Amino acid sequence: MLDFLGLTRKPILNPPKFWHRPASWRDYAVSAAQLLVLWSFAVAQPLYDLLSRNGTFFTAHNAGTGDLLLLAGVLSLILPAAVILPAGLLRAMSSQAGWIFHLTMVGALVALGVVAPIIRVLPEISTYLALAAAVFSGVAAATVFAVSKFLRRLVVVLLPAVLLFPLIFLFFSPISALLRTAAADGPNVGAIGRPVPIVVVVFDELSLLSLLDETGGLDANRFPELARLAATSWWFPFATATSDMTFRALPAIATGRYPVAGDEAIPTSSFYPDNVFTWLGPTLGTNVHEVITHLCPDTICDTDVVSVNDRLDNLWRIGRDISIVYLHMVTPPRQAHRLLPSIDAAWSGFGVGGVSEPDDLDSLISSVREQQQSERGNHFLEAIDHIPDEPALTFVHTLLPHIPWEHLASGRRYTFVARDLPQGVVDETWVPERPLVVVGYHRYLLQTAYVDSLIGEMIDRLVARRLFDDALVIVTADHGVSFRPGQPRRNLTQANIADIMRVPMLVKLPGQKVGRVSARRVSGVDIVPTIADVLKAKVTWAVDGSSMVAASFPRRESPRAGSGALDASALYEATLPSWLVTGLRAGVRADEMVNTGPRFAELAGTEVVAHWVNRDTGLTLRSNKVSLLQGVASDAPFLPLHLSGEILGSKPSSGPLTLGIAINGVIKLTVDTFPWNGNEHFFSVMLPEAAFKEDINRVEVFAVSGSAQETSLAAVRWEGARSFRLGVDSRGMETLVTSTGHSVSLSVRGPTVKYALDRTYVKEGIVGLVGWVGDIATGQPPETIVITLSGSSIAVGEPMIERAGVAQSFGKTLLMSGYSFEIPRVDLEKEINVDPTLSSLRFFVQFDDGRTVELEIPQARKTALAREIDSESLHN
Repeated sequence: MLDFLGLTRKPILNPPKFWHRPASWRDYAVSAAQLLVLWSFAVAQPLYDLLSRNGTFFTAHNAGTGDLLLLAGVLSLILPAAVILPAGLLRAMSSQAGWIFHLTMVGALVALGVVAPIIRVLPEISTYLALAAAVFSGVAAATVFAVSKFLRRLVVVLLPAVLLFPLIFLFFSPISALLRTAAADGPNVGAIGRPVPIVVVVFDELSLLSLLDETGGLDANRFPELARLAATSWWFPFATATSDMTFRALPAIATGRYPVAGDEAIPTSSFYPDNVFTWLGPTLGTNVHEVITHLCPDTICDTDVVSVNDRLDNLWRIGRDISIVYLHMVTPPRQAHRLLPSIDAAWSGFGVGGVSEPDDLDSLISSVREQQQSERGNHFLEAIDHIPDEPALTFVHTLLPHIPWEHLASGRRYTFVARDLPQGVVDETWVPERPLVVVGYHRYLLQTAYVDSLIGEMIDRLVARRLFDDALVIVTADHGVSFRPGQPRRNLTQANIADIMRVPMLVKLPGQKVGRVSARRVSGVDIVPTIADVLKAKVTWAVDGSSMVAASFPRRESPRAGSGALDASALYEATLPSWLVTGLRAGVRADEMVNTGPRFAELAGTEVVAHWVNRDTGLTLRSNKVSLLQGVASDAPFLPLHLSGEILGSKPSSGPLTLGIAINGVIKLTVDTFPWNGNEHFFSVMLPEAAFKEDINRVEVFAVSGSAQETSLAAVRWEGARSFRLGVDSRGMETLVTSTGHSVSLSVRGPTVKYALDRTYVKEGIVGLVGWVGDIATGQPPETIVITLSGSSIAVGEPMIERAGVAQSFGKTLLMSGYSFEIPRVDLEKEINVDPTLSSLRFFVQFDDGRTVELEIPQARKTALAREIDSESLHN
C-alpha cells in the first residue's frame, strides 16, 4: 500500500535520493514547478477570483491593458520567483538545507491556501484557532509531501494551472472588458438641432435633506451659491438617486438606464457602450473627469500623456493596495482591523486613514487617497477651467463632500487626520450617542458649504467666459449620507432611506433667467433624455428615463432604485430628526454656525465680563488641541476648530455639565457634556470660523451654572497648559516632573503595554502623530500621553480616538485607545537645527494605577520625520 501511494518510511527531513545527486536543470525545473503550482493555488488564484468580481478597483486605479497584463505576470511569475530562486540556490549549496527550505515553503503556501477560505467561511474565528488551523495544515502538507512521491508528481501535473488562472482572469472574467482598448461601437447621435455647452456635475455623498431650510426650500443663507444657481434653474426637490452605490449610480446617470439587481458590471464603456460619452463625444467633443469609473473610452476622451514615473507610481499603488487586500484575506478580521489599513471606505489608497497600520507599512502610507482627497476642490475647478469655448460635453464627478470631512466653509482645513470614518462611526454605523452624531453632521455641513463655494466658483468662471447663459448645467449627486444614532451611515434601511436616496437635482437650461420648482419625481436616469431634449437630438438606444423639462413626465408613484421600487412615504415624508437640526438651525451662515444648547443657549453672544466668573475651580480640560488652539490666527491656512476633550475635577455623578466656549471674550456656544467610553464629562464641538480674527485669538472654556436670569461661570483650566520635563532622582534614575514639581519615576514598560505610532505627517505648519496605546492586561488606555523634546513637553493629551480593530483584538475597553497630536511645526524645526535626527523626541504614558512608562520609538522613524519636516520647510 505504501508503495502504491508512493510513501516512504524515511525521516521527512532527509532529502530523497535524487536530491543527493548533482542537480540537473530538470531537477531544478521540477522543484520550481512544485512551488509555482502551490503559489498559484494559495496566492494568485484567490486574488484573481476576488479582483475579477470587483472591477471597480481597477477603474479607480485608472488601470489599463498594460497594467493588467503586467499584474498577471508579476502575480503568477515574478513574485513566486522570489521563493523559487532562493530554493534553487540553497539546493545547490546543500541538499539538506535545500530540502528543508523546500518543505518549509510547501507548508507555508498550503497554510496560506487553507487559512483564507477558513476566514471567509468563519469570519468570527479566533486568531489563535485560525493560526492553529494554518500551522496544522502546513505541517501536515509538508509531511505528506516529503514522504509521498505520488503527491509530488501530482503537484507537477497541475502545472498548466499556473497559466490557466491568469488567462481566465484576463480573458474569461468581467475584467476582460478592461482589455478592450478600442471603444465599443457607440450609438450614432445623428443630427444635433441645437448644439450648446453641456456641464454635468455629480457630487458624492451629498444629501438633499442637509441643504433644506425649515420650510423645505434651499437654505439660501447657508448655501448661497446653490440658491444662486437655483434662481435661474429648474429645481427638483423630489429627485432620487438610482442606487446607494457610486459604481452603480454613475453608469445609470451616463446611460439613462436603471441598474439591474445583482449586476456586477464594471463601470467602463465596454460594459456600458451606449452612454452619453460614446453618443455625444464624436460630435461635440468631451471634457470628462471620472474618479472611480471609466465610462468614456480613451478613443473619445482625450487622456493626458502619462509619464513613465507616473505610470510606475500608479503600478506601485496598485501593487500596494492588492497586497493589503491579500493580507486582509489571510488575516482574521479581529487582527486585520488592528493591524491593517481599512479597505471598506474606498476603492483605492487603502494605506491612508483607517484604523491601524503596522510600522513596517509606514513607507506605503503616503498614498493616492491622501493626494486625491487633499486637492479635491482644486481638481474640480481645474475640470471647469478645461471647458472648451465651443459646445462640448463636460462631465465632472468629484469626491466631495465625501469623507474624510476636513474642510471648513472657506475651504481651509481643520484636520489632516484623514481617517476613513469620522468620530462616532464604528463599522459604518453611527454610535447611539446623539452628541457625536450632531458634531459629525456639523462637520459634514461645513464641508458641504465648501462644495457650495465651489459651485459659486464654477458659475463665476463660466460667466467670465460667457458660457453660462448658453449652457445646459446639471448639478446632482450619486447618493446621500445619513446621520441617525444606531443606524448605518451609508447602507439603506427603512429609517434612513430619505437621507441616502434623496439628492439635489438642478437643471439650468440655455437662456434660462427665472428659476422653477417642480414636483416631478426625477432621478439620474432622466439626465440623458434631458440632454437629448435640449440638444434636439435623439437617444438611439432604449432608456428608462424621460426629459425632466418636457411638457409631460411620468407620474412615478413609486420611484425606483435599481430594479426595485422605493417606499414613497418613507422617501418623501421623512425629515431630519428635530434634535439634529435644533442646535444647527437653518438660516445661519456656515462660518457662523454653532451647535448651541440645549441649556443656557441664551448665553451665546454675551461677553464673559458680563457674568460672574470663578477662576479657582479645580476644573481641567484634557484635550489634544491645546498647543494648536491657544494663539491660533484666522489667516493661517490651518484652523484646528474641532475641539473635543474631557472635563476633569467635577463632583462624581453630578450629571452633565454645560460648557460655555468663549472666543476673544465672547461666548459663542454652549454644549452639554456626556459619558463616552469611560469619560464622564466628554464633549465634542466645532468652533465657528467667523469668530476668529486675523491676529492672535484666545479660546476659553467655562462651566455654566445658575439660571437664565443669573448665571455664573467657572473657568476651566487647559490641562495642556501644565508642562512636564525630564529629571533625575537621587538614585540617578530618570523621572518625569510636572509643572508643580511633582516627580514620577519611570516604570519598566512590560509586555502588556502595546502601542503603535501608525502615521506621521507634515502639512501647512503642522506635524501630526497618529497611533494607539493601551495595556491589554488591564484593558485600559493611559490617562495621559506626554511627548517631550530635549527634555521638555511639547504635547500633552490622552487617547480620544476610537480604534475598533484594537477593541476587537484586545477588548472593548480599549476602543478609545487611539491618539492624534497635531504639533506646530516650528517647535520641531528649532530642534532639528540642533539635532537633525530628532533623537530627543520621546513618548511617555501615565496609567491610572500610577505607572509612567516610555514608549520606545525607533530612531529610524524619528530621523525620517526630521527629514520630512526639513523637506516641507524647504518647500515653504
